[in-house]
Amino acid sequence: MSGSEPACIATLSITTAAVCAYTDICRRHIPNVVTGTTIAVGVALHGVSAGGHGLGWATAGFAVAFTPALLLYALGGMGGGDVKLLGAIGGLTGPLVGGKTLLYSFLFAPLIAVVLLARRRRERRPAAGSLADDGRRLQIPFAVGVALGVLVSLNELGLAALVPASGSP
Repeated sequence: MSGSEPACIATLSITTAAVCAYTDICRRHIPNVVTGTTIAVGVALHGVSAGGHGLGWATAGFAVAFTPALLLYALGGMGGGDVKLLGAIGGLTGPLVGGKTLLYSFLFAPLIAVVLLARRRRERRPAAGSLADDGRRLQIPFAVGVALGVLVSLNELGLAALVPASGSP
């Protein structure tokens, strides 16, 4: 992997998360074209730059971020777009950044909910596009937590974490 590729991966992961956060806030939807393209780019980039080792590393990153989210989706705890977004970030950034992003996303989600609930209470109505009440449960734009998780993970781990280490999956 060349010296500029980690910076490109960081930029793409931040951009992907930001676009998905925006669409999640505005439309309560995460576009498949964004997550699907990011998954394909991550696998292709790591496969071309590091061969089978890179493919394994991207797959491990995808699995680390995607699998726990898929279990929550199956239990009704999050949307399918959020699951695909986490998988895309993991496949692009690898298992360490993908795993940290997952962890930070779960830490940011309740904080986002508190902020949105306070806003809703102040306005005495749901904040348009940011918090929906379907009559039974409240929903938050989880992609915002993912975007914040990407930023914190990259800040904490640095660009070196985006490069598959020799001998790692």
